[in-house]
Amino acid sequence: MSTAPIDLSRLPPPEVLEPLDFEAIVAATLADLEQRWAGYTALLESDPAVKLAEAAAFRELLTRARINDAARSVMLAFAVGATLDHIGARLDVARRVITPATDQAPAVMEGDEEFRARIQIAPEMLPHAGVTAAGYRARALAAAPEVKDVAALRRGQGRVDVILLGRTYDGLVGPGTVALVAAALDREDTVQLTDVVTVRAATIVPFDLTVHLQIGRGPAPAAVISEARKAVLAYAAQRHAIGRKVFVRGLEAAAKVGDVEQAIADIGDIDPGDSGAAWLHSLTITHEVL
Repeated sequence: MSTAPIDLSRLPPPEVLEPLDFEAIVAATLADLEQRWAGYTALLESDPAVKLAEAAAFRELLTRARINDAARSVMLAFAVGATLDHIGARLDVARRVITPATDQAPAVMEGDEEFRARIQIAPEMLPHAGVTAAGYRARALAAAPEVKDVAALRRGQGRVDVILLGRTYDGLVGPGTVALVAAALDREDTVQLTDVVTVRAATIVPFDLTVHLQIGRGPAPAAVISEARKAVLAYAAQRHAIGRKVFVRGLEAAAKVGDVEQAIADIGDIDPGDSGAAWLHSLTITHEVL
């Protein structure tokens, strides 16, 4: 029952976007000038006509950039902020409130990337071909802002497990969140009539990691170690999702920043299973200077 939405980052650049090449625009402008003024030959850098061509080319470059930005803004892959809200509105999808506003602080709203992913699967909620895995995910995410990832797994004989992963700490969701999503799915218009749906929390698979860095001589090791730590934590956070493996090669590749010549992790690949999520509990970085 699993479906994989298109990876928007892998789509080729749309043809509507024009290349932004200042030198090419200047050359085309001067070539046009030579055609219009047959006797003009003084194409020196200091010539006033060249300066005017450069000024016109720069303004054309700004116009092209503005057109490119306008074209991107109406595409799901590139839209951000309020423009993304309007794209979501076409499918009746609103940005989630992650943390309500208080007297001391404004509300924390769902980020663009999470919102974009929900908009992408929103059509799965339309009643055209039954409820798909993406449809279950979209409904569960809309019901509980504290949930960052959902998997819908078919177990046979009409049974479907809806697995939830939270956005805080290790991702374990509480009984209240499970009950909230279960209630949202306990309606005839939200589930397949032949499905028996069970909602539960993802199994958290914590792991401790030590990465040994071999650093070439150069900048202070402390700066390199700090960047390596950030990169490893970012990779681990990106892999913190239901059913997503953590690959040791990915960890080591993330740690190879700056002057790091070799990064060696002390673990193997982490496979959390189809209903689990791998979570980096602790990270230790050791080093030697070669």
